[in-house]
Amino acid sequence: MFKKILVPLDGSERSERAIPLAARIAHASGGSVVLLQVISPLREYGMYMMQPTLMIQQILYEDQAKASVYLAQQAATTALAGVDTRILVLSGPAESEILAVAQSEQIDLIVMCSHGFTGIKR
Repeated sequence: MFKKILVPLDGSERSERAIPLAARIAHASGGSVVLLQVISPLREYGMYMMQPTLMIQQILYEDQAKASVYLAQQAATTALAGVDTRILVLSGPAESEILAVAQSEQIDLIVMCSHGFTGIKR
């Protein structure tokens, strides 16, 4: 069964829809949930920066703190009551960080929603 379930969140309501499903699976299988948020500094602060400035480091620190608070709030939801839940905040490209966590944490299942882009954005 699914003993470790990863739920990547981006702060959107759409991504949070994965939490109740992951919680149901964890309850049914006796598994645990890891809530992950990846902060992407390259996309937001310029991919050509070689040395992050002190200001950018401060912004990244604040983003990580906000992400930790956000994930703690999500972990405290009633859906996850009784489920062993951990939070994890990382920085880097979301796709590779999600896969790296899945491998290093020996994740059995990743539960996530679509980003919701349609039309030309997709």
